[in-house]
Amino acid sequence: MTTARFIGRYINLDRSPERRLEVERQLDQLGLAARYERFPASDGRVITDRPEFASRNEVGCYRSHLEAIQRGAAPDHWLHIIEDDVVLSRYLPQVFDRLMVDDAFQGFDIIFTNVLALFSVQPTAEWRLLFDRAVTMTPDGRVTGVNSFSAVALDHIPFYLATSYVIHPRAIAKVADLLAEKFVQPQFEPVDIVIARLANAGVLKAACTLPFFSAPQLLGASTIRYGLDPTRRAHMFMEWALFADRDPARLRAVLTQLAAEKTQSPTADLIADAYRHLLNLP
Repeated sequence: MTTARFIGRYINLDRSPERRLEVERQLDQLGLAARYERFPASDGRVITDRPEFASRNEVGCYRSHLEAIQRGAAPDHWLHIIEDDVVLSRYLPQVFDRLMVDDAFQGFDIIFTNVLALFSVQPTAEWRLLFDRAVTMTPDGRVTGVNSFSAVALDHIPFYLATSYVIHPRAIAKVADLLAEKFVQPQFEPVDIVIARLANAGVLKAACTLPFFSAPQLLGASTIRYGLDPTRRAHMFMEWALFADRDPARLRAVLTQLAAEKTQSPTADLIADAYRHLLNLP
């Protein structure tokens, strides 16, 4: 059982009882169930907020995160917000025990335990190195131990996804106020994009852990976005490659299956080989 001072909330729609059961099963398995409460999600199908925007699920998701944060936490406690399609790492309790007391992490307002980052090959290679140095793994890439982890600043990195993040006690009200202000702006944007823009502008001091200690369900159906476009799917695989509880055999099997569905291009293969070489540079 972790001794870190935090409370958690998992966002769950009333019409998704199977997701509630799954996230509760994970929390119980990690010995964290007593720290978390269910937060009933705002259903975009029925709420009347921002009626001018067609993406009702995105509006419901935004309000859910906003209200879950506005509820606050106990004094001096961090707040952990998760969505109900999250996969939590078995290492999460020990990560929280360090993250919430170590001076190295106190300067951040919000720390994600996973993100989908949009960047070129060089920072991808840097993240790969950080991951490999932090873990012990088998020859096929299965992680058998996490020896350390880092908090990587997100101020210059475009990113999205709000599957799992912790907010510093001093920043809970700040984050809530900023999100409330942006929610009523003429141009509506999803909550994860708003947080990313605030981080990139330096308004919020945001970071993510490396390795990742959470991930969205692999190729799982979203209750927010319809479908999984090829670009988002590729980003998700990159995210899972940096997840401490990754299953390399499953990832390779799914990638092989997806590759078989595509028309093969020798040019694409050559470019992929060049990227592979760059990613393996020290």
